[in-house]
Amino acid sequence: MKILPLLVLLMLETIVSAQHAVNLRIINGTKATDTHQWEWILSLRQHGEHICGASLIAPQWAVTAAHCISTDDGVVSASSLSVMAGSYNVYNQDTVISVKKVVRHPQYSDVSIDNDIALLKLASAVSDITPVTLAQDAPLLEHDPSFVAGWGNMSTTTLEFPSELMQVDLKIIDFAQCSQSYRTEEIYLTDNMFCAGYMDGSKDSCQGDSGGPLIIPQGNYYELAGIVSFGGSETQMCGAPNFPGIYTKVQNYVAWIERYTGILKRHISLEETLKTREFYTIDGTFSWHDFENVPNAFDWVYQMQNGRMFQLQGKQPTDNDVFGWKEVYGLTITPQWQMIYLGSDIDGDGTTKFDWIVLGMHTNAAYKLEGVRENGTFKYSDKLDIHYDATAQTVRFY
Repeated sequence: MKILPLLVLLMLETIVSAQHAVNLRIINGTKATDTHQWEWILSLRQHGEHICGASLIAPQWAVTAAHCISTDDGVVSASSLSVMAGSYNVYNQDTVISVKKVVRHPQYSDVSIDNDIALLKLASAVSDITPVTLAQDAPLLEHDPSFVAGWGNMSTTTLEFPSELMQVDLKIIDFAQCSQSYRTEEIYLTDNMFCAGYMDGSKDSCQGDSGGPLIIPQGNYYELAGIVSFGGSETQMCGAPNFPGIYTKVQNYVAWIERYTGILKRHISLEETLKTREFYTIDGTFSWHDFENVPNAFDWVYQMQNGRMFQLQGKQPTDNDVFGWKEVYGLTITPQWQMIYLGSDIDGDGTTKFDWIVLGMHTNAAYKLEGVRENGTFKYSDKLDIHYDATAQTVRFY
């Protein structure tokens, strides 16, 4: 399978676990000759040695597979990584750029290989290469054509790594059929994955191709739809009949990519943004309480996770506060809302004062707190089009 980096694979004689699916390679492909089709493909190197492919998505950003930069206890040091750009020869040293920052998807699993995507911020911009376009809503229908390229192994039985970039044409495989095949080996695919290749195993990608691109034609240009992730069976890592290659579905990560890179310069909805973080911390609960001689608009109590309780006041004590609070004691309240603080101007409205989300304790409803009206009542957003799982401490949006 396609998961392990090349340097590790060279020390392996067999694949012993589906939980460590090995990197894909190009099987029965051809030498890439079109100088423009793959000009944005990168060779990801660790200590100068090719380990995976990557794709230039902006002058200073690249995308690869999370498993390419993962270790048993985290991620590899950015200082150990570099990329080679602008050449189809993997040994070319003309344009080698250091990696400045590594961003692994926070929900990547080295067991299920879900969310197998990572971003690389380069130390300097690549100014003479046009980055590849991201596929944002491609349907990825069965039998649709696609193409993969890389410097991975070309053999199903031995290690035969090319010096020149190889490419192969693949077909999108029916996801239900592909998933059923992998379930026979207790590998469970997720909605963040798709399958491409041929069920007879005649064409595939392999070790050394991991992290590299799968592109789909869109008129006279191509879009990056997938990232080489894993594949193969217990007995055959690449080109295995009934086990086509598995690719990370790029369109599922557009909001996450935009959050870190800003390369798309498009509006990202609050719902999309909330989904990009693995979880948020519940800061406390918000509850109604009938205080005597206090206007009803501010008959609310905020209880922090540590148990401290505050009555909402109608006057701002300083310019930095949304509204005033007065600590209260000895109350028994029934929580109605859980509250999380987003911590920054997450929705881009220019203010951080009301970057709070309130969650219905029993309704699965979520709203953004947007302010206080002149009559002292709270102003909320429309109900957010989002679902969430919440505990007493955390919430995860999906």
